[in-house]
Amino acid sequence: CEAGMASILNVDQINNAAGTTALTIDSSGIISTSQLQYITLLRNAEVTYSAGATIVDWRLADSNGITESSGVCTVSVAGVYLISISVISSTTQGIEFYVNGTKQFRPGYSGMGSGEAWSTVANCFAWSLSASDTVEFKAQGSMTIYGASDNTAVGSWSMVKIG
Repeated sequence: CEAGMASILNVDQINNAAGTTALTIDSSGIISTSQLQYITLLRNAEVTYSAGATIVDWRLADSNGITESSGVCTVSVAGVYLISISVISSTTQGIEFYVNGTKQFRPGYSGMGSGEAWSTVANCFAWSLSASDTVEFKAQGSMTIYGASDNTAVGSWSMVKIG
């Protein structure tokens, strides 16, 4: 191309070399990919966890490429993931973030205020993961986390590959 000359690429779909659709663009210019890695989990039950216990009792809302089993998520593709968690607890206590069974940090702590029945523990952060890495949250100490098996559930955990 000559300097200052603009180019227009008119495509509705971009495929990889093997022919798998990697990206589509609709008539409104919205870009989507069927390969986006993500998971959204919702709290499924009210449970009291002991110190160091993996926080379980999640139910799958939606996912692609990330699996969950007994409170442990496994990613299938390396990259940077946006991870968010939000739960309510009736205990003054924290949750800890683990990758491959190793504690990384404490992303949240619930401090019960006077007359307060439940306190929010929440955080959102980016984390670099390799393919097959596992991610989980554990109770720092004995704590009760709310959940319900219907649409009254309060609490979620989600991960989406952003890079």
